[in-house]
Amino acid sequence: TYAESFGNSGSIDIQADEVSIASGAFVGATSFGFGLAGPITMVANSIDLIGPNPAPLSPFDLPFTGIASLSGVIGAGGGTVTVTANQLKILDGAQINAQTTGLGDGGQVIMSADDVTISGFDPTNARPAGIVTDTSAFAGFSGFAIGRAGEIDITATDLTVSDNGIISSQSSSFGDAGSVIVHADSATFTD
Repeated sequence: TYAESFGNSGSIDIQADEVSIASGAFVGATSFGFGLAGPITMVANSIDLIGPNPAPLSPFDLPFTGIASLSGVIGAGGGTVTVTANQLKILDGAQINAQTTGLGDGGQVIMSADDVTISGFDPTNARPAGIVTDTSAFAGFSGFAIGRAGEIDITATDLTVSDNGIISSQSSSFGDAGSVIVHADSATFTD
């Protein structure tokens, strides 16, 4: 969903047995106007987010495959991304990403799954696979980039992060990064 004026973008609610998002496809809620980016909820037995992503065709194309909430320069804020699955794979530069580039705070990412694998890198776009919340600024609009990055909250039975995969909340602007909270029975982090 997409909002470019005063309204909010709509919500996205996906319930399925299997979800596969690959090769530049994404599910996204964005606000480039004054409104809020809508929430995204995805519930499935298995979810596969698989890069790499082809090179973006324009500055407005997302440089990754996956699930995204974006609040633009004058956006009121990002929506919460909630993902629930038995098995979740985020591979080869794909991401679950909530970002703000402006005044509003970025959305939270809340993820709950039994088996989670985050692994691989997209060399074309220099993008690691991961779960990310961040703040950044468009050139010429850095003074607007005061929104905070959202929190990441992960609950998993088995969590594996490898081969340049990341779980990260980061700030490249005036806004603060968010907290990262991981509850896992077993967690493995390797290069």
